[in-house]
Amino acid sequence: MKTLDDIDLIEFIANQQQLTTEIDVSQLKRLQEICQSIGNINVTIKTLIKAKNKPVLGLFVCGKISASCQSCLKLLEIDINIDIKNPVYSHQNDLEQALLAGNNIDECDSVVASSSFNLLEFIEDEVILSLPIATRHEQCKLD
Repeated sequence: MKTLDDIDLIEFIANQQQLTTEIDVSQLKRLQEICQSIGNINVTIKTLIKAKNKPVLGLFVCGKISASCQSCLKLLEIDINIDIKNPVYSHQNDLEQALLAGNNIDECDSVVASSSFNLLEFIEDEVILSLPIATRHEQCKLD
């Protein structure tokens, strides 16, 4: 494996690998634009094999990040707990055929494997998508 921003996802899936690591939030530049977090998030990524030997990329992320409350502007700690499974396709054409066949998949939740996959960007995307639209303390929501 190279680095998190350039892994061979084809090999990772073929060898049914698993990776557990801590990522410094400062490496996630887009997340830094939204949050004032300092620290690490814990990440596990692993290959899962579903029915008919279809590979799935399992992503598990946990940690805490800080953001400004949209009401009082004080810092608010947000728990990150992500557990998703993304179907993996060898080629873009395979994904498109599955979509056309109506295989009940979501293109947004699918991954096309490549020999140069940016896992760090993939993790950052999922963390950003897990954040609430408007961050607020519980007591600020009542006001």
